[in-house]
Amino acid sequence: MGFPLLVDRLALTAFAGLLVWAAWSDLRDYIIPNRISIAIAALYPAHILATGNIHILPGALIMAAVVFAVGFAFFALRIAGGGDVKLMTAAALWAGQPQIIEFLFVTALSGGVLAAFLAIRAWRENAVCTPEGSLVLRIGAIRDTKVPYGAAIAGGGLYVVAGSLV
Repeated sequence: MGFPLLVDRLALTAFAGLLVWAAWSDLRDYIIPNRISIAIAALYPAHILATGNIHILPGALIMAAVVFAVGFAFFALRIAGGGDVKLMTAAALWAGQPQIIEFLFVTALSGGVLAAFLAIRAWRENAVCTPEGSLVLRIGAIRDTKVPYGAAIAGGGLYVVAGSLV
């Protein structure tokens, strides 16, 4: 194994570990520390230099900028949290143009599965709290359920890592 390949594998491993940390933090506390997103973005140059794929850097920067712009709009509309936007932007940098569609798809799919799981849990927990099973109360419980989307973003990011290992 040559030195550049070792550096790339270490960068990918660190990226994956940071994604898992972000997911765990968001699932536990609904917070994604800024240092995670900063570290993910800071690792990207090591990956690019180790692989020698400097030509993909402009496309990756454009994808990250687009994701940030859309995410900022979602944040302003209170659809997404700031930590989610920052993590999504940093992970989109790693996806770049080659994997951005797959990254967004896997992230959305992961988010949908997570939201469905949390909605079912809220529905069931509310049924225990209100034996009469008021439909209005159950729907309200689902509506008020917060989704730690950092876990879904981590799912998309881990897909990017897997694609980079091929």
